Amino acid sequence: MGKGKIGIILSAPLPEILYNLTVKKVMIYGLDDNQLEKAVTAFDVFHIGTIVIGDDVLDESLAKIMEKDGGFSKRHTEFDLPYMVGQEMTAEEFARYFIVMERFGFKYDGVKILRTEFNENWPIRYLFQATRQSFDVLKEAMVLRDLIQNCESLYASVGEASAMAELKKRTENAKKLLISGQYTGAAVEHAIQELTESLHNFRKLYN
Repeated sequence: MGKGKIGIILSAPLPEILYNLTVKKVMIYGLDDNQLEKAVTAFDVFHIGTIVIGDDVLDESLAKIMEKDGGFSKRHTEFDLPYMVGQEMTAEEFARYFIVMERFGFKYDGVKILRTEFNENWPIRYLFQATRQSFDVLKEAMVLRDLIQNCESLYASVGEASAMAELKKRTENAKKLLISGQYTGAAVEHAIQELTESLHNFRKLYN
């Protein structure tokens, strides 16, 4: 090497997850101090930068805040769930970080968002509100999925034909709704109500 130049030799290629260390970043909102410490420690394992925000920057765009290094107030009262927004990472990578987080004693049950070209200019408040709606629908969909499994476990039971027919019909309709991926919170809630009613009627007759 010439004078004044610094050479770095790597004996093996770095894992993909360690590239782009300057741009991979996670914005965090709504954690208490203990949770925050564990979350930041987990992201540090992967050299992922973190920005902790509070209510005072909710009207700023996601892109603008992601350019900062932090220094914001952590006061959070406007949203009752925590939020984390990942930048420059895939959904698979993001999920991997939360597995590591559990090893540090913190299971994150809040909302997870990835920065995209479509949402990066949204005010953070709007981003949280829009994602929360989808998050709530997804939680209801998981309840419906478990209910479907409970109903299917009764298919081999011996019982009155009309009650079983109704149970199977509503169960299959609920399955089609989830498989379609095109459902609203109201549609999921209606399916849950129907299945719960059929399940109750079936067990009332044969228990």
